[in-house]
Amino acid sequence: MAREPFTDVIVVVPGVLGSRLVRGGKEIWGVGGGVWRNLVDPGRTLALTGDGHEEDPFVKADGFVRLPAHFPGLAKVDCYGKLKDFVRPRVAPGGANLLEFTYDWRLSNDLNGRRLARQATEKLEQWRRRLGCENAKLVLICHSMGGLVARAFLDLHDGAPLCRKLITIGTPYRGAVKALGSLVNGLFPCLPWVGPRLSELARTWPSVYELLPSYRAIVGPGNALVRLRDVDVPDLCTDRFKRALAFQDRLRAAVNARGDRFPPYQIAAVIGLQQPTDQFARVTSAGVELLRQHRGTDEQGDGTVPRQGACPFEWKDETSAVFVPQAHLALPNTSRVHEQLEGVLTAVRRPMAPEFGLSVDVPELVLEGEPVTIMAQATGEQRALCAKVTDEAGAETGRPAHFTRGVATLEGRAPGIYKVTVEAAARTARGLEPVTDAFTVWPRSEV
Repeated sequence: MAREPFTDVIVVVPGVLGSRLVRGGKEIWGVGGGVWRNLVDPGRTLALTGDGHEEDPFVKADGFVRLPAHFPGLAKVDCYGKLKDFVRPRVAPGGANLLEFTYDWRLSNDLNGRRLARQATEKLEQWRRRLGCENAKLVLICHSMGGLVARAFLDLHDGAPLCRKLITIGTPYRGAVKALGSLVNGLFPCLPWVGPRLSELARTWPSVYELLPSYRAIVGPGNALVRLRDVDVPDLCTDRFKRALAFQDRLRAAVNARGDRFPPYQIAAVIGLQQPTDQFARVTSAGVELLRQHRGTDEQGDGTVPRQGACPFEWKDETSAVFVPQAHLALPNTSRVHEQLEGVLTAVRRPMAPEFGLSVDVPELVLEGEPVTIMAQATGEQRALCAKVTDEAGAETGRPAHFTRGVATLEGRAPGIYKVTVEAAARTARGLEPVTDAFTVWPRSEV
């Protein structure tokens, strides 16, 4: 067993949607059944009444989500069980040098970065006293938006000298156009009541504005790509957008202030790839049109974070990145990612990417009882594929569906969040990591 993970404090930071939220003893996020319960039950509302830059004294983050969670049109997360199983044997008995940091992901990343600063610093001081070693530092393992929370702590709130390594998994350093769609569009035209309600809810969360793309993602005049800050987008709250831009600018300023010097901590970034991903957007009279390519360029991504948005601020290119063909939801619980984590923790170099991979396209949302169409293909060589579906409790539902010319159709299902795992149909097939994604089935009674 490697020595360094035992002498440092490991901090695990989940992504957006990844923490259970409780108000007055009642769970308002993490509850089984999906986001619709938060829309139809006033007691479970996720809407923020303040500006989201101050802590809500009535809402508590209470552990990681225990079931798959999905906010259609924005993001999906799993329960992080396999990631926790990977980490726990690598820390001291009883977890004295383990911090599982959970937070109200609706609030600004800057605010949550300050909260992380308090908790991580206190944990590190306690561990140093117990260990009798002032050289112990922090190793942060972050999924998705959790990486931005960590960067706020490290680069804006004096955490950098305390950190040895920052490991990010699917972090949208430069944003994701999916966030733009969730804020502006009345998503899912087949469900006209649902889309506007989801957008209305997301507009109260400053964290989503901080996920907006900062790379050239908007198709402007002459089909040229411009930055979001340089165009006028209807229904984009000006005040929240300005504060989000200020947060992004402060992070970049901290990086630029170092000049050619790298931060005092090591950065390792795991980037999901080969999944169909929205990467660009065109402003229209009806909102924004999300696009998966521009002028024939399709970098793909992990289905949520485009490849263009996944590179750390300091890096001029992706040379130091680790690539894994997996969907955003499943990245933290993927064995190949754990192999890379082990390599980073023990300073042993691992392969950059597998030889083969799967590309899987799963719908965000379908109506109760409607068939579900999944598209998938194997890269590198042809393989017979099948899709297995599990419900929120992890129980397999129905028989595996086999793909014909890259398409598999699943029978309609009851309301809920379902995970889809696409893998090689033959048990003897090797070298092809399964890809897991999720979709939500919306109840007809709530259309």
